[in-house]
Amino acid sequence: MAIIQKKIISPKLPDCLLTIVLFLTLIGLLNGCASIKKFLAPKKETVAFAFETGAETNNGKPVYVVIRTVNKKKFLTQSYDQIADMVYADPPVPSLLAWHMLLPGKKEKIQVEKPEEAAIGVYVLFTQPGMKWKIMLKEPFEKKYDIVLLKNSLQ
Repeated sequence: MAIIQKKIISPKLPDCLLTIVLFLTLIGLLNGCASIKKFLAPKKETVAFAFETGAETNNGKPVYVVIRTVNKKKFLTQSYDQIADMVYADPPVPSLLAWHMLLPGKKEKIQVEKPEEAAIGVYVLFTQPGMKWKIMLKEPFEKKYDIVLLKNSLQ
């Protein structure tokens, strides 16, 4: 009986092993190429924001900051309520780069991808916004912006 098994299994075993080895090698190469592609892809430039809040910012309550791509017309015409609605929009608003809740008396850093051919709008959603609750940044962008939040406006 051992002889019969040897005749049946033995001739097919090398072909089967060779196929498995080649298949696993191919998978490894494809996986390696995908990793190399990610590694060699150019990294996107970023813009960093450092926000500083005081204890009196927003009357001591948390405040949202919204960062998005804009053009001059949208920046000047969109209302506080329209910007606030973008935070929880479903589906998400494509121009939204980031939004974050800031706590009074804390410093926060936010980094976003540098937009191509668009300005950046930074909006702070104070409970009772002052005259300067938003700013527009145009190209060429700096690597980092320091933004100080006062009681109900930006400095």
